Amino acid sequence: GLINNQLGINGVCSCDLHIWKIFDDEPDYVNASRGYVYYVDPIMYRRALADCVEDQVDVINLSIGGPGAPDAQEKLLFSQLLANGTIVCAAMGNERHYGSPTSYPAAIRGVIAVGATGLDDTVAGFSNRGNHIALCAPGQAIWSTLPTYPGQSGFEAAVGPDGRPRQGKAKRRETNYDAWAGTSMATPHVAGAVALLLANKGKMSQAAVRRTLMRSCDRVEGMGDEKFHPDYGAGRLNLHALLEAEV
Repeated sequence: GLINNQLGINGVCSCDLHIWKIFDDEPDYVNASRGYVYYVDPIMYRRALADCVEDQVDVINLSIGGPGAPDAQEKLLFSQLLANGTIVCAAMGNERHYGSPTSYPAAIRGVIAVGATGLDDTVAGFSNRGNHIALCAPGQAIWSTLPTYPGQSGFEAAVGPDGRPRQGKAKRRETNYDAWAGTSMATPHVAGAVALLLANKGKMSQAAVRRTLMRSCDRVEGMGDEKFHPDYGAGRLNLHALLEAEV
């Protein structure tokens, strides 16, 4: 992701970037069709949030989500982050075919919830809808960086000698680069845009950042004449308009 990189991902700025590992190394069984997948480890997740509080991070990207409402400790960490003025962006979730269940941390009050659009500027078929959405961003066929060494994204489910499920064939992961889809791919567009906004405009309140993001969005055709839509929020992110906006 270097600036003017001639291969793969082309960076747009130099920044102070912090990355925390929050996914477990041991996959969990979901069902026969999904097999074994990796989930967020709650201890590593809370430790990462606590580090962000201590380091007074300006912008956080959370490309994670689930139906469980935050417990008391997670609520406390988010209240501390928001009290510090940290801008938190989180993915709406990819369960549209299950009726768009409310996903956290995107639904936490004060968090900027991001949905995904496709190549034609319509809502992605997986992107959750909801009245807590702030805006959407591209989330299909998003080229991204991956580790340089081989690995797996999970495992297929096999049936063991006892008739119970066990880990089967590994689900191969690409190396270096791959194109992925999800609200988790849309959210970093917004987090990066907010970082550039703060770098250009200086310190801003969370309310001012949200307002500027939503006012500078492009309204897409699927919104009709509405200023807000539960599929799109205020519209699709427009980085140029955001950086040119008056705050």
